[in-house]
Amino acid sequence: PSPGLLQRAAAAAAARPPPGDEEDLDPASLRGFDRLRLRDFGRAEVLALRSYFRRQLREHGEQLGGRGDGESAREFQHRVEEHWVAAQGRGSEWDFNTRRREARALAAAEETAGGG
Repeated sequence: PSPGLLQRAAAAAAARPPPGDEEDLDPASLRGFDRLRLRDFGRAEVLALRSYFRRQLREHGEQLGGRGDGESAREFQHRVEEHWVAAQGRGSEWDFNTRRREARALAAAEETAGGG
């Protein structure tokens, strides 16, 4: 596991606009890793995860047999990501990175709500 993956992404995410300044997210339009945006992952964090798991995703895409007829590269990328995430079990490196980040965010929110 890479304990610093999302910490590095957080540094990059610091440059992103405050939540009110980001574009409105349409849940119906988000696919693949982009769905993490609905779970308060920033754009930089999603990109960091894509970069980190690139090799596994490429191999998984090959196992799926490549792009389907008429499927764009982006549609294929999202299909591979969704299929790959669904195959990740509890305790996987994916689970470790995404759950740990969510747990930190929840703890920070609780601390803020509790006054400190």
